[in-house]
Amino acid sequence: SYTSGAREIANLNKLINYKKQKIMTLFFRTQNYIMKNCFKYEFNSIKTLENIHNLKNSLYEYKNIIGFNDDYTFYNDFYRSMMNAIAEKKEYIIKHGSEELISGSTELIVIDTKKSKLAFAKMFIRKLKELFKSEVSKDYINE
Repeated sequence: SYTSGAREIANLNKLINYKKQKIMTLFFRTQNYIMKNCFKYEFNSIKTLENIHNLKNSLYEYKNIIGFNDDYTFYNDFYRSMMNAIAEKKEYIIKHGSEELISGSTELIVIDTKKSKLAFAKMFIRKLKELFKSEVSKDYINE
């Protein structure tokens, strides 16, 4: 009958809308996860002002390839927070210089100033030993 067909169509439309909503939710969650993790990885890799420039451009241009709708705000919020973090990192590099001077497993790390001077000295000496061991082994390899 006509009413059962209309009811069936209404139920199918509800199911379609439900599935569309589930797909859209999954799409945005996936997109946000990829965006957040990729850009945070790139942010953590910043060592120079050129790296900062490249990340800022990539972050800005990323808006041209993402999906969005009227309710989507993640990108704008993420963009603002990343730009703030990038500005802080830029100030740090300008103040302290490029972080490319020492790389690899022999990196000197920033020490919490609340630690004791003895702990700082021990860590500093250990890192220097690692640095010199690395340099010595490179010399032997090159000979």
